[in-house]
Amino acid sequence: MLERWRSSLGAAVLSIAVLVGAGAQPGAAQEFAPGADFQLAAAAYLAKSYDQAFAQFQSLADTGMREAQYMLGLMHHQGQATPRNLAKAAEWFFRAARQGEASAQYELGVLYAKGQAVQRDDAQAIKWFLQAAKQGHQQAEYNLAVMYLLGAGVVESSKNAAAWFRRAANQGFADAQYQLGLLYLQGQGAGQDLVEAFKWWTLAADGGSRLAARALNTLAQELSSYELEDAAQRVTAWREKHAPETLAAEAGDTDGDTGNAAAALNPPPSGGP
Repeated sequence: MLERWRSSLGAAVLSIAVLVGAGAQPGAAQEFAPGADFQLAAAAYLAKSYDQAFAQFQSLADTGMREAQYMLGLMHHQGQATPRNLAKAAEWFFRAARQGEASAQYELGVLYAKGQAVQRDDAQAIKWFLQAAKQGHQQAEYNLAVMYLLGAGVVESSKNAAAWFRRAANQGFADAQYQLGLLYLQGQGAGQDLVEAFKWWTLAADGGSRLAARALNTLAQELSSYELEDAAQRVTAWREKHAPETLAAEAGDTDGDTGNAAAALNPPPSGGP
């Protein structure tokens, strides 16, 4: 039964692992924004005063502020205070991306991967996802893993896919945790380890992945009580290591760290498992 179930799940990997793209709603602030003017614009955006926010972001973007350029691109992408215009979005994302804005690099990668407003170019998508992923952008890490899994724009490599899924998974990204569990189930990119698969699916299910929750119910019937206890201990150990306060301490974060300002308004992914 397990072998038959494992094969059917493994065959689904390529169809389930999909790119995540721009979302419509800004998430909670994750980092501090630079300067009072940007904060005023951000506050207007979060209050859905889009006309005010657009004008303020436009003014700041014209001075070369990369965070404002990203937000202006996002508003063009979402059609907020202006007709939806992906070409304009791409233009502003590119300006911000060239200056190292991770969120803009990620969005530009999505446009190239999907062929929206630009000619589809997997190599360019990889380039921009990689630049964002190197800065710890979890959706970019996930998308990079998917492209390695599919062999899109790069030589197919389940090992590299597993490595990038792991980086996103260790940031708590449920989609990546689910995919990493599938790779452990199949022994792709890492040694086959059903207990490790159960660990990652437990974390993914807790993060809201319905696919992981369903897979857990089936896999639990195939593991011994000892293996289930082992998985539970691994989950606990992961949570202790990757708790937000632990990650902040390891990164040396302080209350005065300004970090990547546009990440404060970076929307959550709209796709994925």
